[in-house]
Amino acid sequence: MSQPRDNCEMENRAPSRGGGCSSGGKGIGTGTEVQIGSFVIVLVKGGGDGVRLVACVKRLEDVPDCLKDWHPGSNRQVLDLVHPSLFPFVAGRTRVTDKEAIPPLDFITAGKILDVAPVSKSSKVDSTFYSITHQWLPTDFDINPDGKVKAKSYINNLHPVEHKEMYPVLEGILEKFLPMFEEVLGEMKVLETKKKRLIPDPYGWYGEDPPDVEDFSDFEDYCDYSDSRVPQPPTVPEFTPPLETLNYDLRAAGRERPLQVIVKLANIELTPDNPKYEGGTWHVEGMANENIVATGIYYYNTDNITESRLDFRIQVAEPILCDGDAVVQRPDGIITKQDRCIVFPNIYQHQVQPFELQDPTRPGSRKIWVFFLVNPEEGPIVSTTFVPPQQVEWYPVIETLQEIEPRLPLEIGQMISELSDRSKLMGLEDAKKYREELMKERKFFAQTTNDELFARPFSLCEH
Repeated sequence: MSQPRDNCEMENRAPSRGGGCSSGGKGIGTGTEVQIGSFVIVLVKGGGDGVRLVACVKRLEDVPDCLKDWHPGSNRQVLDLVHPSLFPFVAGRTRVTDKEAIPPLDFITAGKILDVAPVSKSSKVDSTFYSITHQWLPTDFDINPDGKVKAKSYINNLHPVEHKEMYPVLEGILEKFLPMFEEVLGEMKVLETKKKRLIPDPYGWYGEDPPDVEDFSDFEDYCDYSDSRVPQPPTVPEFTPPLETLNYDLRAAGRERPLQVIVKLANIELTPDNPKYEGGTWHVEGMANENIVATGIYYYNTDNITESRLDFRIQVAEPILCDGDAVVQRPDGIITKQDRCIVFPNIYQHQVQPFELQDPTRPGSRKIWVFFLVNPEEGPIVSTTFVPPQQVEWYPVIETLQEIEPRLPLEIGQMISELSDRSKLMGLEDAKKYREELMKERKFFAQTTNDELFARPFSLCEH
């Protein structure tokens, strides 16, 4: 496993390994048990990537109010700057090419439309956790032998020309996340090798099934038989301690194929008129289509807010429960202060806790850059390498082509008309409509995972 890169310093790991959790829980699409600690570092900003990131992001933030993309349902508090739910893959609308569409802006309206969202044929995940209509689009990142990271194509919703200065900054930050992702993936690999705890079952420690009570002359004879049986406990296997951790090298994985990462950039903005963020919902990231195995978050800027925390909970096997308990355990959360980077596995549900303005007379904010890592152990998913940009606003040449089309010979004009067909692309209003559909679907998915996996309640019968 590679060591932390320059400009990083190890801080601590929280929640601690295991977090006091018992084994037995299953994660969405991973099939691994719990007992994994998240990995935390401080990304030192002195003259480094954090400073450059703040400067680059300012161009995305400094737009007229009418162009700001407030996340639906966030009470104008969550400002989406780069979000995968906008212009995602949409079944029956998005075009996918057979060959790499690089450079992406040269492949206007190329590709064929897929009627359903791609699903891995080898997946064993229940269809409940798949979407047949939507998928977030990852970016493929090449990793060279020295660990340097380079985006192979565009980041969805981050223009590769207008915001080209952000790409090397983002690549440098992702590079610093690699050791953290490797740590979490290594621990998940260890869990796959761990043997499950032996569960005592005294009633199964006898070599034969007991006769029925009716086969005895009276109940006393049956009790004598039951008391005199000799138990045959199972042989306890020889104990071998599990590995502390397994080395996981993303550079080696990157030599076989690019690393797929879904990128998100968002702010929580508070004002004296809107001073308190009420917190988020419990959720895992994405659906089975995205196959997200781990999440990395960089808290690159906070200003004038009270302590902000990210809490976790883990599905566990069903123990003896009290009335109304959920089948979860909660390891320690993490304080999400400025300059902190965290990585955690996507078998944790997580929830942003409430916070508010520290000085209620002036605005405050919390700004994050998020990397959702697609499982490198399984087949790649459809990415921006094979989906040309869908944003019609990214192709100003369309208007020029439509203007000159009437003055061209018929055959050439037809070719131009086909090339400049705006209906093959997606306008912002259409993209927002598809986002609403995606969010509605994923809200139902989040509720399903809560009901079926994380928070199945136990209730005592009242009669």
